[in-house]
Amino acid sequence: MIISGCGAILNQERPKPDSYLKFQQIKKAVIKRLSFLPYINYAPDINPKKSGKALLDELNRYEDIVDDHVKFDIEKENQLYPDGKRKIGFMKKKNYNDTIEEKILDIDEIQKLTSRYEKWSLAWEEKATLVGNELSLDEIDLIKSEIRRISKKL
Repeated sequence: MIISGCGAILNQERPKPDSYLKFQQIKKAVIKRLSFLPYINYAPDINPKKSGKALLDELNRYEDIVDDHVKFDIEKENQLYPDGKRKIGFMKKKNYNDTIEEKILDIDEIQKLTSRYEKWSLAWEEKATLVGNELSLDEIDLIKSEIRRISKKL
């Protein structure tokens, strides 16, 4: 008994605890719960299935529309403020020198963007209805994080 007790002290190899795994699970749960905060973004690290990929492809189309929208807004802002300095409040510089043709082109561009948004929303609703029941919770979280990322561009 004395020898086995001494031998146990000399044996430094202990089984590794699963504390790292538990810590990662706790960290993931906390981040997921706090993801409503603007500076915390929970995006699961998964490979989506076919249904999740279909919705992510639709979100890529949405991102293209948003990028075009932002590009249009930046171009208009650069026309209004060529020096790059934006005026605030009532001191805002207005561009009254636009011709009728330029205003018509702007209206056409806005109508095109609006119709793209409308067409996309119909396609999104249709796809979401078709594959909505096949999604896992992690895929839903991944799609939510993509929507948040894209919406921050606007």
